[in-house]
Amino acid sequence: MGTKPDGSVLMYAGLKTRDGIARQSLEEASGPDPRVAWFHANFEGWSELWDPLFREATSMVWRPLLVCPSNQRWEPKPNVTLIGDAAHVMPPYAGEGVNMAMLDALVLSKLFLSEESSSAAIAKYEAEMFARMQHMTADTMANTEMFYAPDASNRVVGLFRSFGGAESVPPASEA
Repeated sequence: MGTKPDGSVLMYAGLKTRDGIARQSLEEASGPDPRVAWFHANFEGWSELWDPLFREATSMVWRPLLVCPSNQRWEPKPNVTLIGDAAHVMPPYAGEGVNMAMLDALVLSKLFLSEESSSAAIAKYEAEMFARMQHMTADTMANTEMFYAPDASNRVVGLFRSFGGAESVPPASEA
């Protein structure tokens, strides 16, 4: 969720589904009541506390989250390569997309300066990038499963507590 410059709020809701009906029904939910109905049909058991957000929404847009296979490879080309999301698109659930893109650019620029040819730099960069991508894709997909698990809230709180040690974030009952 975030505030836009005009004061409106941009909110994202993740829905893990392969069901085309969920997308179609969202696209058809053009008024307040259909949007709230869509919310309850797809987020079963959620509180009516969320209804005003869906009722007052000016628009709702379906944005599928894509992922490259973790074992994706291609033969290096001598004069072109991909970096960032163009090379390794994945859902945002590890928070590493921009970090990987910046690291891709750094690694590739250093290799351009140190290798004998651009084709050698590209081939070496891609080998390193594929290894990093495989690891990060695995982490991202594990987090994706965690965020959509039935006990997601408990698992996410546990993950956040693990970053600084369990004692660094007191349970809500103690805060």
